[in-house]
Amino acid sequence: MRFLALFNLVKTLIVGVVLAAISSAALADVSVGQFADKRATLSDDKGSKADNPSYIGTLYGGYGWKTGEADEAKPVADVVRDHVVTALSSHDITVGNSSTVVSGIIAALDSSAYHNREAEVTLQVVVTRDGNQIYTNTFRKKIEEKTGFFTSNGAAWSSSKHRDEVRLCAEHALDQTLNDVLSDSGFLAAIK
Repeated sequence: MRFLALFNLVKTLIVGVVLAAISSAALADVSVGQFADKRATLSDDKGSKADNPSYIGTLYGGYGWKTGEADEAKPVADVVRDHVVTALSSHDITVGNSSTVVSGIIAALDSSAYHNREAEVTLQVVVTRDGNQIYTNTFRKKIEEKTGFFTSNGAAWSSSKHRDEVRLCAEHALDQTLNDVLSDSGFLAAIK
């Protein structure tokens, strides 16, 4: 009799743990819409280029002269959307076909390298449900990464390695910005 009572107790506990795991495994079910690239077109040596939606950063040499640009393999709007999907999925949020849509506007996403790599992100995140906006917030992040890829006079060369490092700096800033989004209680409440 004791064995049967103990068995039923263990079975109940196991079922409870499994049900709790299933219910917390997927925090929400959302779709990811488009992130419009509204980065300002700035001067010729800094800022996004209207004719190059893949532009992500600039490398500077001695005396601050531009030595090259870094581009993504696809438009920045697509890169941001991919990072949003990855960030949501990594926080146990199911991304699929839902009436709750996460989208937004890319106001700034730029990086540069001179003495250090620097990146800046301004991302407006919007959540809609059944076409009605239920959340909006703007997230900003600036980061600086100490570098070790400069010449003896402190200037960055424009090699593919250096362009990749500038691109990755921008993506690190984007990922940190998305961590801020996923830490925002208003955002989490909106996607539930």
